[in-house]
Amino acid sequence: YDREAAVAYADAYAGSRNPEWPDYTRSGGNCQNYASQVLLAGGVPMDPYGGAVWKWYGDSVSNTAGSYGRSSSWSGVKQFIEYARSNTGYGLATVVDAPYQSGEAGDLLHMGSSGDMRHTVVIVEPIAGEDGATVDYLVDSNTGNLRHYPASLYGYPDQLLVHIAGWNA
Repeated sequence: YDREAAVAYADAYAGSRNPEWPDYTRSGGNCQNYASQVLLAGGVPMDPYGGAVWKWYGDSVSNTAGSYGRSSSWSGVKQFIEYARSNTGYGLATVVDAPYQSGEAGDLLHMGSSGDMRHTVVIVEPIAGEDGATVDYLVDSNTGNLRHYPASLYGYPDQLLVHIAGWNA
């Protein structure tokens, strides 16, 4: 996983939409669609195989294997988390609910309340305290058009770290 390429993409499109991709802002938000684009820019290939898929080959929804349509996990926060938890074969390799202080640039934070995750942001820089331990993150968000914004200032009390380990061939 090329974290530098992922962050460069996140920075480039934090305040705008990439015209090569659909914009789901009016369909509940563009945050996970943007985060999926970031992962793809970081070198994670789409996963159209098996029972858990993560793909975008077109805007019609298709949660089955094959190189057509868009999986709900591409653009849906809860569906992405489920994909990240359950995928064991080809495709994205993650640690879901990784220790909060272990995040790296290019990892994802999912946010919500009472365990109901509704928003996704991309970590662009961990912020260390005086002792060197991570105390916060600067994040990019496409839905809120925020660039290098402190994660701690978001209004969501729950934050779930999804560490991107890379991908399985």
